[in-house]
Parts: sequence; C-alpha cells; structure tokens
Amino acid sequence: MEELTTQSVAPAHKDTRGAIYNIIDDTELRSVLYVESDAGTTRGNHYHKSQTQYPYVLQGGFTVYYQDLRCKEPTPIKTVEMEVGDVMKIPPRVAHAFEISQPTEFIEIVDKAQGENGEFYDQDTVDVDGLVN
Repeated sequence: MEELTTQSVAPAHKDTRGAIYNIIDDTELRSVLYVESDAGTTRGNHYHKSQTQYPYVLQGGFTVYYQDLRCKEPTPIKTVEMEVGDVMKIPPRVAHAFEISQPTEFIEIVDKAQGENGEFYDQDTVDVDGLVN
C-alpha cells in the first residue's frame, strides 16, 4: 500500500518582490477548485474512480483519514495532518475524508475536468462509510 504523505512546499524562487511556489509539476491538470470550510465540518468520505487530486492548504488545516481500496485485502484507516503550505497526492480508489477542526481554505487541484456544475465530479465519486463519522 502506498502511504499518503504531505509535502511542505518551499519557494522555488525568492527575491525582493516575494516568492514563487511550484505546488505541482508532474501531471496534466484539468481543474482547480477553491474550497472554504468551517471548523467542525467534514469533507469527503468518498473515493474517486479515476481522478487524482492534490489538496493544497492556504489557511487553517485538517486531518486526512484515508484507506487504500486498490488492495485485495482491507487496509487499515490511516491519518495524515495537513497544515498551511502542505500538498498531498490522493490517487484514484483511495477513500478519503477531511476532518476540519478550524476555519480552512484550500485549493483542490485535479487531473480530470469537473464540469460546469460538477457533473463529472459526481460521476467519478463513490461515497463510503466509516472513515469519519
């Protein structure tokens, strides 16, 4: 099973004007979403059949609960903490949920188009029970 880990993004370039951060540089991207979440909420409790997603935390943070469904045998549910400046790669068929304990803003970068009203997102998403209540 592939462990999901966060990567803290350091500046790729810095000068007197500020800094440039190269968040992702290894995939074809199709959609970028901006997400605001209130404290005490949960996002996810699902997996995606074919899309890979990359959450990048702008403000706040959250706990990611995940379970790899690509394995023949059930795998344990694991957790990773996401903080400001962290990015994570979540491959297809990895169930995940974000437990938001503080007001949080993040960008969701995805390798598949989502559709004008999210119709492609819905077609690729399968709800799961048991990651976070």
